Amino acid sequence: MAHSHAEPACVPRQFATGLLRPVDGLRRQNRHRQTRSGGNVTVFGGPSGNQACHEDRQAASANPGFADSTYHGLHAFYFVNESNLRTPVRWALLPMQPALPPAPGHNALFDALVRQLRSAPLRWRLMLTVGAVSDPVRDPTLPWPADRRAVDAGC
Repeated sequence: MAHSHAEPACVPRQFATGLLRPVDGLRRQNRHRQTRSGGNVTVFGGPSGNQACHEDRQAASANPGFADSTYHGLHAFYFVNESNLRTPVRWALLPMQPALPPAPGHNALFDALVRQLRSAPLRWRLMLTVGAVSDPVRDPTLPWPADRRAVDAGC
């Protein structure tokens, strides 16, 4: 499941040190087709990397919390009918609860999630995007056309 369109680290050791190294990001960008296919890649680490990260976050329209974020499946799946006809689908979870204003603090996102869970159940709607035979299903970095049918599968 993906929350954002960026993946700043590709191996656990990048998180274990507390720093994401720019050299690793550049190597990954050159090595992995997913990062060369037109996506924006922010390289973290050092003053310029941290500034770029901060500017990206300020410009993005990200939701302030876990409970009010939209989540997207990384891969396409197939629905198969009784005639063995395979239809590709992608899915997303859309939040049903309103966004809360961002709170200060080191653990603000987690604290807000716990507070919301204690007050009421959290709910998302399952939205399915129905693909066509020509849509790319093996590469999650390739978008499907915007005119694909969306089905609200409920909550």
